[in-house]
Amino acid sequence: MNRVNKVFGAMSLAMMLAACGGGSNGNTTTVAASEVDPELAATGATEGAQAVDSSYYTARPITVTVTGPGMVGNMVGGVLGPMNCGNGGTVCSVKYSAYTSVLLGALPNTGMVFLGWGGACSGTANTCTLTNSQARTVTAKFGSAGTTTPPTAPTTYRLNVSTSGAGTVTSGAGGINCGADCSEDVTPNAAVTLTATPAAGYRLSAWGGDCAGSASTCSITMSQARDVSAAFVVADTTAPTVASATPGAGATDVAVTAPVKVTFSKTLDCSTVSGQTFKVGSVSGTIACTGNTATFTPAAALATAAQYPVALTAGTSGIKDTAGNALAGTTSWNFTTASATTTPPTTPPTTPPASGGAFSFLAYGDSRSGNGCGGNTVHIGLVNRMVNEPAAFVFNLGDMVTGYDKSTNWVQRGDCPSDASKGSFKEIIAPLQNKTPAAGLSTYYFPVVGNHDDNFGDGWYPDKFGNGFCDVFDPKKVGIPNHTQNKAYFKDWTTSSVKHYTDDQFYQLACAKTRSGVYPDYMYYSFDYKGTHFVVLRLNSDYYDLNECSSNCTAANEGNYDAYYYKHQLDWLRYDLAQSSANSAIQNTIVLMHAPLISYSDGHAPNASWPTLIKDFSKYPKVKMVISGHSHVYERSVPVYADDANPNGVRDDAKGTVYTVTGGGGSALAGFNKVGALNAKATAAYHYMRIDVDGGKVSVKTIGQDGAVLDTFSTR
Repeated sequence: MNRVNKVFGAMSLAMMLAACGGGSNGNTTTVAASEVDPELAATGATEGAQAVDSSYYTARPITVTVTGPGMVGNMVGGVLGPMNCGNGGTVCSVKYSAYTSVLLGALPNTGMVFLGWGGACSGTANTCTLTNSQARTVTAKFGSAGTTTPPTAPTTYRLNVSTSGAGTVTSGAGGINCGADCSEDVTPNAAVTLTATPAAGYRLSAWGGDCAGSASTCSITMSQARDVSAAFVVADTTAPTVASATPGAGATDVAVTAPVKVTFSKTLDCSTVSGQTFKVGSVSGTIACTGNTATFTPAAALATAAQYPVALTAGTSGIKDTAGNALAGTTSWNFTTASATTTPPTTPPTTPPASGGAFSFLAYGDSRSGNGCGGNTVHIGLVNRMVNEPAAFVFNLGDMVTGYDKSTNWVQRGDCPSDASKGSFKEIIAPLQNKTPAAGLSTYYFPVVGNHDDNFGDGWYPDKFGNGFCDVFDPKKVGIPNHTQNKAYFKDWTTSSVKHYTDDQFYQLACAKTRSGVYPDYMYYSFDYKGTHFVVLRLNSDYYDLNECSSNCTAANEGNYDAYYYKHQLDWLRYDLAQSSANSAIQNTIVLMHAPLISYSDGHAPNASWPTLIKDFSKYPKVKMVISGHSHVYERSVPVYADDANPNGVRDDAKGTVYTVTGGGGSALAGFNKVGALNAKATAAYHYMRIDVDGGKVSVKTIGQDGAVLDTFSTR
């Protein structure tokens, strides 16, 4: 029994053979794939993620010839097989679905020895494992203990080739021509070179089995039976083009230190972007390439009032995409630097324009930097798309970082140190945040505080910022606060025990490097841009709402401190909405907050304040849209209007406000509970929103991470 244990471990070969009920001379047994391995049909149906034809699972035989006093049995996946071959001159065959791994075991009779395998198996070990990619033939020889004659050496080894997709594999030695001829018996130790030839419009994706990689040829030595697969996929033959460039063709008054940034239509093979393929005149400089963007930064200031040519090399020796396609289309243009007397403004205007002109802005949320490197990669991809949108500014709807015990994700990479995934929120948003602000604004990137953003490690609520937020955002540029001194904003401000902060005091405390900083509840604000009023609320949790505070509403009552500040925020909101509604220059009001008022996601329930706020918003026809995050999905409501006579307190009404959720910025996606009657669109996908404003018309396009349009709509 010790010898048997060496063959099959704890499973006795003798038991295996006995269970089969004796010999099976000349018999053939067929076993379906599902009987062998329940997962085979699920996991073996593709090779290299490519579809295979219907012959893939055709049962293929393993035939064993036994000579001498002994027996051969088989196991598949730890389960006894039907083969029971012996004693003496017995020929047995068993069929399994293609690519099944079959273990053969040899057991000599008492006093006899196993002399060795032949054919598709070799050596003198008591076991042999085969994969039946093609029909297999095996010999097993037994003899007395004094027998020294080794088994007959194999005269050939079988070479089996399979393909998926459109293409052929051929060889010189070995005679393979697959397509038609995919199996050959080859002289032992022969050197065989296989050549993969894709059909028109296809390319070789990868070799498999005894070959690897994606080169057009694979060389193998036939020291044993070999199985090789080749997967062909549809080729990407679309050439990359220049999508945009800054400075562009004919640009004038370009700063002498400005970099030249080119965005392409496809992801680049950055190894093809160099000083030889991306030139700005004869200027020396450095070139950075990432994704679909290449940037040339001059080593020294350019000459003033001078024209510079930009040249990108196309063709086989030039810039290529990751599929190897060469650059096409326009590859050269000129720009002119500013004269010595032209001085660009050092600070943007501080008074936003009240009206005039169409514009676009972007919104997305729940990027949660640091919350898994995969999420960071999604965030980076969305930023790379948004940076090319013709937008005046962008809002992040909150949960910008993982937060809580990982506040360093504001400015440090944390758990995701690689260049590909980064981890630092500041580093990821830099392409957006560093864009020149629109005229009348002081920043391009506006934050909405989420529940993951305001934690410094000493509990969830209430909590203080710590130093992370102000390492990324300057409250003065964002416009926070614009409500700390005007007591009329707060009905009971003068009777409370809360300190009246001046702006300077507020900025100092809000960005303090200690935990004694101002509570982030102050981080709500509003501003006007080209006839649209934007209101940003700090409404980021499921645990507090904007209801009236009726008792113990002072800072001394720590348990009610957040509720106390929410009360003042509600007073300010009502004052702010009334002011903007009375302003004839304002045509639209758009409200932004982290926690949603209407959501059917299974990730978070709607905020408890929704009846109060929907009533307030319904009072003002200019409130066209409310944008939220928090739930990691995209949602859009029907126009919703407050209605106390309705059991739900609201109704579907064309004059109502549209409520959206944009929580697909990188954090793990959620799903949906039963979608209710107030929902017009619901999808779990990574995305951002582009909002186009033209007078009183607000149009929205929601764009997925691959550029696909997920939703479009317009408000009243």
